[in-house]
Amino acid sequence: MKLRSRATVRKAVTAAIGHHIDLLAIKLDVTRLEDAHAAVAAAVTKFGRIDVVVNNAGNFYAGFFEELSAEQMRSLPSTTTPSVLGKPSLRGAV
Repeated sequence: MKLRSRATVRKAVTAAIGHHIDLLAIKLDVTRLEDAHAAVAAAVTKFGRIDVVVNNAGNFYAGFFEELSAEQMRSLPSTTTPSVLGKPSLRGAV
């Protein structure tokens, strides 16, 4: 998976919804506990508190099931299933 730079992501978010003082776009891989803690810390630093967490993470690979790599197969339940159930790293970080 190719990672996008922070500047590229910020530019894409601004192009899509504009710039707003109450917007915080940050890197967050919900499968990484340290990302969850960093995201919570950034939000609390900027806004003072967190009222609501919406976890809308998920992976989708188009194509035939048989053509998915082992890494793609491993990533599906580690992101998608906990998103539905509430990823423990996000719940614990908040």
